[in-house]
Amino acid sequence: MSVCILGVFANNIIGIEGSYLLSIAHGLVSPGLFMAVGGILYDRYHTRMVAYYNGLLSFMPLFSLYFMVLSFANIGTPLSANFIGEFFSIYGAFKTSPILATMATFSVLLSATYQMKLTNRMTGGYSPNISNIGDLTSRESVMLVSLILPTLFMGMYPQFIMNDLYHIVSSTIYTL
Repeated sequence: MSVCILGVFANNIIGIEGSYLLSIAHGLVSPGLFMAVGGILYDRYHTRMVAYYNGLLSFMPLFSLYFMVLSFANIGTPLSANFIGEFFSIYGAFKTSPILATMATFSVLLSATYQMKLTNRMTGGYSPNISNIGDLTSRESVMLVSLILPTLFMGMYPQFIMNDLYHIVSSTIYTL
């Protein structure tokens, strides 16, 4: 979210547009990750210890797929709305302060590192602690997919929302 704030304080249209889009994307991806870990996994295994969740890919392949998609979206990989939002926010910040934008780029890379380490640890490997309780129910799949699809749609077709954001942001900036 620091990149989002940086986009706002860039005080140009591109940075603020990216900040808006990143906020929307964060509002879709973060609840999905919390739902996955805090809701689905905790309901099945009754622990929040990450070390306990090795090898989920073997026992919960559909959950692992959704978790990986949400993790990749969270770190801002291409085809996700987070990528477009982070790119626009950092690009807008480069126009204002290249030093701060460079620092934000490093924070994005650091965030990607720990998110990928978490995803690798949870989905890969083997754990004697996990039993085959079952994969996602249809209700859980619908909840996660309803958060994943808009994120991917806005990442693949950002003009869907960026045209409206441009008019909102430009009218806001020029009236202040």
